[in-house]
Amino acid sequence: MVIPNKLNEREGPSKTPEQWDFLSKRLLWIYRTKSGGNFHNISRPGCQSAILVLKGYFEVTIKGKTVRTEKNEWLITPHCSTRIQSAPDGYAFLSVGWEAKWPTHHPLLDEGLPMVLPRKEGAELEEATENLYRAVHGSLQPVSWTTAIIQPHESLEQLLEEEVAFAKWFLALLQVLKIRGVLPHLPPELDDRTMDILACLRHHPVTENIQPKVIEQRIGLSWRRIHDLFKKNMGMTPHEYLNQRRLEEVSKRLLSGLEPPKAIAYSMGFNHLSHFSAWFKKYYGVSPRQYILEHENA
Repeated sequence: MVIPNKLNEREGPSKTPEQWDFLSKRLLWIYRTKSGGNFHNISRPGCQSAILVLKGYFEVTIKGKTVRTEKNEWLITPHCSTRIQSAPDGYAFLSVGWEAKWPTHHPLLDEGLPMVLPRKEGAELEEATENLYRAVHGSLQPVSWTTAIIQPHESLEQLLEEEVAFAKWFLALLQVLKIRGVLPHLPPELDDRTMDILACLRHHPVTENIQPKVIEQRIGLSWRRIHDLFKKNMGMTPHEYLNQRRLEEVSKRLLSGLEPPKAIAYSMGFNHLSHFSAWFKKYYGVSPRQYILEHENA
């Protein structure tokens, strides 16, 4: 989805069409709870969420800041790796989890968040959320957390309907936030060579290691020049960029519940589950199995 120029009028010139193509965005879950018992836990979403509290309240601590959202209020969170959250007996809420970030892993929306909005100010966002919920789950009935996580699509029609609904939802979110002064973050423009390297790495299979000679032939530069140019403009090396993509792919597959950690580990080139677990824990702070349990309990 290309974001209309009117949303960016305070940032100066819009990005070129080629640069907008590098914006990565995806729906991770959409969840409507039944009235539940109280909870207090640590969650590692690694993404952003929009939560409409329907009953009770929802309290969350993100980056040292605690925000309490009451009944009939929206909470829009920043991108975070860890958050402490709690709710009382009888709570109920509608929640959407998503990612929208640049290849540098800077989120499109961050400054000015977290933010709490009255429900009436987010009327269009609520309507778009319900439409997205229907597109994903077929009705507005509550679903389990496992069902709430976006799964592989059964048909092309389902995929397209969900993508259209998510694009409309995201546009509604941007418009609501713009009224409150929260605008998209636009990173510095990249030169053509860096964009070529980035395009090459974006299409590199996450299950395979980088082959410098292959990248050299495609880009027409030495590997040392590619490495230095990419790190200068992206703030990370090509290997670090691929590692980030691998982590994102692994976390998504772990939460889908369709494969055991052992199968995911082998598909990613790990011959020993212990090595896979150590690699994952280095970045997420918990083992793959603990990561799954935390999200199920959340």
